[in-house]
Formats: sequence, structure tokens, C-alpha cells
Amino acid sequence: MSAIVLADHDDPDFAVAAGGTSDVRLFPLGLPADEYRLIRSGGQWALHTSRCVLSERHVASASRVVVRRWRSSPPRPLVDVERSARRTDPVAQYVQRQWESTVLGLLFLAYTARPEGWSRSPFHVDNKIVTHHVLADLGVLPDCAIAQDLNDVPVWPATVAKPIDSDQSCGTDRRATTLLVSPADRRTRQPGPMMTQRAIISSREIRAVYSFGQIGAVVHTRDVDADSVDTRLALSGEIAPFASSRLRTVMEQISRRLALRVFTVDVKLDDDDRLWWLDVNPDGLVSPFDDVDGTLRHTLLAGLRN
Repeated sequence: MSAIVLADHDDPDFAVAAGGTSDVRLFPLGLPADEYRLIRSGGQWALHTSRCVLSERHVASASRVVVRRWRSSPPRPLVDVERSARRTDPVAQYVQRQWESTVLGLLFLAYTARPEGWSRSPFHVDNKIVTHHVLADLGVLPDCAIAQDLNDVPVWPATVAKPIDSDQSCGTDRRATTLLVSPADRRTRQPGPMMTQRAIISSREIRAVYSFGQIGAVVHTRDVDADSVDTRLALSGEIAPFASSRLRTVMEQISRRLALRVFTVDVKLDDDDRLWWLDVNPDGLVSPFDDVDGTLRHTLLAGLRN
């Protein structure tokens, strides 16, 4: 059977890319609760929407199973409350918890039967402390520290700070992102622990995708510096395909160490052409950062069809 992708109904990487094909099937998550109907009887389960059905047999026979939750800011529940309900209502939260526990529990039982065919565990937790521990052990992570008072961290030539949790939302239309630490920031005690890193000052940043052994990458080169250290957010610059044996080796090691078979990475390429891994994103997007030839999207789908 074709690959199954369990992802938010508006996932940019799959809503269009998999549409109309017979080998990648998208099952939508994040719809209102009344859009779903779940039945488990005689050891078999089926999850219905008005347009499609996902059953235990479908999952067991799929060539690949991808679990994705791209919208982490703000986070979207696996099954949403009714559009008219307040998300802070205790009853609405109870309904969401019941759906999430039920669906993830059933998916996890299927995952344990053949984890090698899944992109990740349904219960995988994206935590930068764990991810950075692996990257540091592989020798590809810039020096980093965690602190609430930034005066307690080493004084590198340049320092960046970023959230530890994968949820980067700070309220409506407010985000915490990766920014250079200014002298004023060092004098300001933060409300919670922050991940700080020695900044790799470079005009080149790589977005790479790993998909069941397939690896593709593009390098973004910006023309001018900006307050944000994320090169890909610059409006001007060039995007080109990128290939490296070192990149491939490390991504294969990350896959094994973190039990991830679909993920993206952000890598800085310094002036000496050394690769520095900044982050690993189990649910990272590729479409907004791709080149005109779709290098990343083609790699993502090739892994599902392999």
C-alpha cells in the first residue's frame, strides 16, 4: 500500500505535493472534533472523516508511515474543539485530551510492531536539550550553555539565544526566535532558562532533509547582515543545491541516535567551509526554504516512495 502521512490538514509540504498521487496518502489532523468518528472493535480500529478513513489494516500495510505536526506556534491539538468553542474551556480541553490519548495510543501500538517503517514514534518529544546532547557528542554543535541569567554564560565573540521547547509561541502573533544577544539582553534576567550558543557568523546557512535514507540540501546565501541570525529569513540572497559527504554521514548518525527517519536540520557553513549543526527538527518544513527545482520536496517524497 502507499505511504500514509498523518499531518495537519494544511501542512505546506504535503497538502499540495502529495495531492493527486497514488503513492502518498494524507490523513488530515487538526480538524474539529465533530469531523472525526473512531471505532475500535474486536482488536481492530478505524478513524473516519467525511472524506477518508484510516484503519489499523491501512497502517499495517502501508509502505511508510509519517507522523507530522508542523504547526507548533501556536500548537494545534491533534483533534480540535468546535470552531465556536473557547479553547481555554475545561470541557474543550478534556475532549482534546481524550482524542489525543486515544489516537496516539492506537498509533503507538502499530508503531511498536514495525518502528523501522515509521518516521518517528507518535510519542516522540522534540527537546533541544536531548537533541543538542547528541549533536555535541558527534562534535558538530557550537559551544552552548543553558541559563536564566545570561551573565552566567561564557562570553563568546558573539552569542545567540533561542527557546529550549519546540513550542515557540508567546501569545497571539508573538514568537520567540533565535536572535543575537545584545549587551542589554545580558543585563536582563530572563523569565525562564534559555539555550545560548556561540554564534557562527556566516552568510551561508543550509536546510537539509532526511527522508528514509534519502538526503537533500540547499544552501542559502544572504547579501547583507540582519539582526536575526537565520539566513533563510533574509529577503535577498541565493539558493542553490548543496551536497557533502560530511553532511550525509552526520545525518545518518542523527537518524540512528534519535530514532528519526524523517527530519530536517539547520546547518551553518562557516568561512572555513566547516559545517556546524544548529538544530534538528523532527517536523521541520521544507517548502518555504526550497530552491526553484524543489530539491528538498523531491527528496522528502522520494524517501516515502523508496
